[in-house]
Amino acid sequence: GTISGPTPVCQGTTNTYSISSVTGATSYTWTLPSGWSGSSATTSIDATAGSSGGNITVTANNSCGPGPAQSKSVSVVIVPAQVSVTNITVLNGQNNCYTATQTITVAGSNTTFIVQNGGSVTMIAGQTINYLPGTSVESGGYMHGYIATGVCCGVGGLAPSIIANQSEPDSLEKLSIPSFASTFFKVYPNPTTGNFILELNGDCASSIANVEVFGMQGEKILTTVLNGERKRELSLSDRPAGIYFIRVISGSKAASAKIIKQ
Repeated sequence: GTISGPTPVCQGTTNTYSISSVTGATSYTWTLPSGWSGSSATTSIDATAGSSGGNITVTANNSCGPGPAQSKSVSVVIVPAQVSVTNITVLNGQNNCYTATQTITVAGSNTTFIVQNGGSVTMIAGQTINYLPGTSVESGGYMHGYIATGVCCGVGGLAPSIIANQSEPDSLEKLSIPSFASTFFKVYPNPTTGNFILELNGDCASSIANVEVFGMQGEKILTTVLNGERKRELSLSDRPAGIYFIRVISGSKAASAKIIKQ
């Protein structure tokens, strides 16, 4: 039968490929593209992608020998460790994507990166995204930043931590988009059936905090400001079940967390 499994895949990620069991088979032999790793004698294999694509092949075996081979062509997206994005203008209708396993650096050193009205940019880094002076997102443009591993441009599902319509790019001395684990606020109960509590920790509890809630497609569905409050009850009661993302900015601190609406 047909081999099921993803293509394309990101370099260095591990993905599962499988076939339906074959009547009379006692073992299975898998062959992977050059540079890939993984082994199995069953109907599925966990294969770690190398730097190039090729064919994944499997045969079903018994005492009579191997049966006919089944193949699946797979391609690989190469992901560099470091990416520098400078002197680029993203025009109306363009949708650019940049991926790095470690760090993406945007503008800086008297260079620019401009997203114009109607332009859209996605950036996926394993550790850090630095938005330096010269970064500008005009009204109607969108900058989607993700800290994630195992995904790259065009591959994998992501949820956004978004900078949109940034009107003061010169104030972006350096902004490292954090992962969804927050150190200065928490949300509970999580999952929630509707209402939940956002609670600030430490010094942030006595400062002004801007709160934004986004849906899975990056749409902003709720905004509020905490002015010296430690806790605030928020509600997703009028929203469908799914995953939502909360971004909190307090002074120089910014972090995101996800919450599940059941």
